[in-house]
Amino acid sequence: MIEITQVHASNHIQKIKELDDHLFKIYQQISLRELEIIAQQNGLFAIFHHKQIIAFAELLFESTDFYSLENPQWAFIYGLGVAPSHRNKGLATQMLSFIEKIAVQKNKTALYLATRPDNKEAILLWKKRGFNIYDYKENFFGSTEQKDGRLLFIKELF
Repeated sequence: MIEITQVHASNHIQKIKELDDHLFKIYQQISLRELEIIAQQNGLFAIFHHKQIIAFAELLFESTDFYSLENPQWAFIYGLGVAPSHRNKGLATQMLSFIEKIAVQKNKTALYLATRPDNKEAILLWKKRGFNIYDYKENFFGSTEQKDGRLLFIKELF
């Protein structure tokens, strides 16, 4: 049985940043400030194994200065990752089930997220968990210098 914990402590926020950077180093990296704001919204979660963070979820419930929600009734999965050594154990699925419950408790009607079109593993996970593609945005992060197009997925919660 795994335990998913809400994260607020600065040392845990730093560890989530390190894992996020490791997993997504060639893409858009998250800043400590962004993680702190997500934690302030009670949207930062981790799975620990032997006191090490092995999985995380970053969930936005409100718009911020770095991301505007598409709909205020929705929650945005800003990030979700599992350490490579702990993949294929159902941790991402368990984390998704957990954050779906949190979003419902906060009266959010849907969860949505963005992923790269070439991230086949993530696309399979989202579809398996009931998410559907609803849009494609060419410059998701606003960059005109690099291709950062993203598929947008949504899952209605109620």
